[in-house]
Amino acid sequence: MNKLLIILLLSIVPSMVLGQSKKKLKENAIKTQTVWKYSYRNGAEVKFKEAEYAFDEKGRTVLEKEYDEQGFVIKHMEYAFDSEGNLTTEITYNPKGQIIRKEVTQYNGNLKVERKIYGPDGKLKTRKVYEYTKH
Repeated sequence: MNKLLIILLLSIVPSMVLGQSKKKLKENAIKTQTVWKYSYRNGAEVKFKEAEYAFDEKGRTVLEKEYDEQGFVIKHMEYAFDSEGNLTTEITYNPKGQIIRKEVTQYNGNLKVERKIYGPDGKLKTRKVYEYTKH
């Protein structure tokens, strides 16, 4: 039950954080978004940058950074898309900006056909192949 709740929250939180649809981001030509968090301690307001996002011209997230209250990066992801809008590359960085994981996905049209995951050393760790049958 707890695992299911965690998975559910992880799938919902990114869309809640962004708070805007791709359509709205595209319509308004939004390039970046910064999320500021305000905390109140002992009557004093403390402001810190919680997250930064960058979007392409179609409103898709291409960069995502989250920060702790001291301003250190705790999450850094970059995304790339093909001309069909398919997510082709996801790169995860550690707080020092070094690549710790890279996922590369290949498509045939809009069908995912292969996903490769590389480790921090750039070597292939896992590979998945997707096969389809028609009715």
